[in-house]
Amino acid sequence: MSQSPSSSAVLDNPREFDVFAFVRTQQQACGEVLVQDLPRILNEVTPDTLAHHSALRWTVTGEIRQELAAGGKTVAVSYLRLALQGQLWLACQRCLEPYEEQLAIDIWYRIVASNAQADAVPVNDEQVEVIVGSRRFDLIDLIDEELLLSLPLVPKHAVYGVNHGSSAKQKIAVKTRHASFARFLERRGAGD
Repeated sequence: MSQSPSSSAVLDNPREFDVFAFVRTQQQACGEVLVQDLPRILNEVTPDTLAHHSALRWTVTGEIRQELAAGGKTVAVSYLRLALQGQLWLACQRCLEPYEEQLAIDIWYRIVASNAQADAVPVNDEQVEVIVGSRRFDLIDLIDEELLLSLPLVPKHAVYGVNHGSSAKQKIAVKTRHASFARFLERRGAGD
């Protein structure tokens, strides 16, 4: 059983806060982060679109759940929920033009105190990640990592057949190349 967050808080420094206290008091906080503050994501976005990136909005919630442990005992388990929304400008791998990728992440983490505890947690829930907490927890680093993991393997526009910034001259050039290649194939087939 879980309880709702006790209050909304502002994290003075989301790069360094006590995640154990945050979860224990079942706090909720929200804020924004700029792409320029996310080093892993900065490597993935198109550099000439940095000015067009709006801030990514995040909400983090601490929760204590009572769960049944081995031996039938009930134990309090710490959870952290991260919800993240926004968009990033990526380079389409088909046309190499920038496009806007919409992101909506909502993930739960089970917070443990050590790597040994993390290793001991059974891996039976794909919806909950196990992470080692800290009294100097870096939420922005976690956001950077989750964004990186959520990016498409091959970034590309969702819909093709629509003009994605290509000029009429580029379209004519593509049609000409296709027609030339088709004529080449016809000649080659006639000679076989």
